[in-house]
This record gives sequence, C-alpha cells and structure tokens, in this order.
Amino acid sequence: MQGLAAQSRGRLVLRSRPGEGTAAEVWFPVAEASAARRVATDAPAEPRGPVRPMTVLVVDDDQLVLENATAMLEDLRHRVIQAGSGSEALDVFRRTRGVDLVVTDHAMPGMTGTELAEQIVAERPGMPIILASGYTEVPADPRLNLIRLGKPFAQDTLAQAVADALRQAEDAGKVVAFRARVGDA
Repeated sequence: MQGLAAQSRGRLVLRSRPGEGTAAEVWFPVAEASAARRVATDAPAEPRGPVRPMTVLVVDDDQLVLENATAMLEDLRHRVIQAGSGSEALDVFRRTRGVDLVVTDHAMPGMTGTELAEQIVAERPGMPIILASGYTEVPADPRLNLIRLGKPFAQDTLAQAVADALRQAEDAGKVVAFRARVGDA
C-alpha cells in the first residue's frame, strides 16, 4: 500500500493501540473539480511515449506497484506481462520471445533487479531494461547500461523512461552494426 500511495502522491498512515487494533488509512490528493470534469469528458489521451505498441515485462514484488505500473503502460497502449519476482520474470522471459522491454524493481527478495538484468542481457544483448528503485544508492553497472527510474513515478516519467530505453538500445544497435560493417571491409 505504501508504494501505491507514494506513486499517487499520497501517503499511508498506520495507527495502532494495544487492545484496540490497528487502523490503516490511505490518503490521496484531492483532484480539482475542473480536472475531474475534464478527465470524464475528454477523449483518451495520446500516448506520451513511443507510438509503436510493445510487449513489456514488468517485475515487482509489491502487487499494488505492479498493478499500477501495468495500468500506466496499458494506458500508453503497451501489452504487459507481469512477474512478481526475479526468478518468475526470468522464466517468463525465457518462454516469451516477443518481449520488447523489461521494467524491473531493484529491491526484491531472492534476485535483485540488477541480477535479473545481468541474466537477461547475457541471454539477449541489447534488450532495453528500466531499473525502478526508490533507493538512490543502487550501484551503476556500466556493462548493463540500464535506464534508471526513481520510485515513485508518474505516467509521464515512465513514458519518458520507456522512450529513453528504446533510444539507447537503438543507438547501441547502430554501434554494433557499424562495427560489424567495418570488420567486414
């Protein structure tokens, strides 16, 4: 719940008293009346990322964060495959050849997002991967060249990260193709 509240610019409040129980409240910001009317009457917004729909593997051990990220990506017209752990994601990735992009949480039990990214890149070099984390101290691995996405994130930030990851993968592919042509000459 904390992840959903934070991504929505809200907060989670827990109150507990011995013998009385625990109360959990999720607070969300109030929308302006004009914005609420506009959302209800406007046509669906155009995607703010790549126009080409993609298949995205989203990995997060927090079910609410996973569902929220999925909803954002689907709203941007992408097909989403969900995984609740690194090992589950790796199994799905190996079985599904049509994955165009991976968005993974970093801090997960069993296998971190960075460890997952290492295995994916070893099997499919050039696969665009976005590493989402609320922790700033996640070490950068220059071999992986991951796009970083700070948590919590909004849909426009996610759309920009998707565009950046695809552009980076495309640029890396051009360098590899250029090296192959030079070596052939």
